[in-house]
Amino acid sequence: LAEARARIPETEARIPEAEARIIEARSRLEEAQINLNAAERLAEGGFASETRVANATAGVASADAAVRSAEAGLKSAQSGMENIQAAIQSAEAGVAAAQQEIAKLSIAAPFEGILESDTAEIGSLLQPGALCATIIQLDPIKIVGFVPEADVNRIAEGVRAAAQMID
Repeated sequence: LAEARARIPETEARIPEAEARIIEARSRLEEAQINLNAAERLAEGGFASETRVANATAGVASADAAVRSAEAGLKSAQSGMENIQAAIQSAEAGVAAAQQEIAKLSIAAPFEGILESDTAEIGSLLQPGALCATIIQLDPIKIVGFVPEADVNRIAEGVRAAAQMID
């Protein structure tokens, strides 16, 4: 990203340079057209040779080609600027993607609890959706038990109960 941004000043500098070349080429074209016009008028009066008219015509064609070349140079410089903008956008997208991948390096539970078991080792490769740890949420704790059918009538909401862990 920094490299793409560093190319901006160099490419921006090419645009005024190309614009100056266009102005110079247009001035030479205008001068060549004036010389051609003068050569044609002198030739009509018999004061200039056909060679001079041919040279003036060639000068106009050469100056016109220089204008087109300068205009192409300007388009090239502008295109270079567009390429840099595209490179910057591409680099910014790469940075954003890298930041998303970096965010995936930390694993966090969506609730507080106690780590019961960690199946993942440091440096091991985990597949998306694979179990990496088991966390027990202590608030609230749900206890599931079985009651004999004969004691079902003794169970009611709000009655005290006790539970004993296996370990």
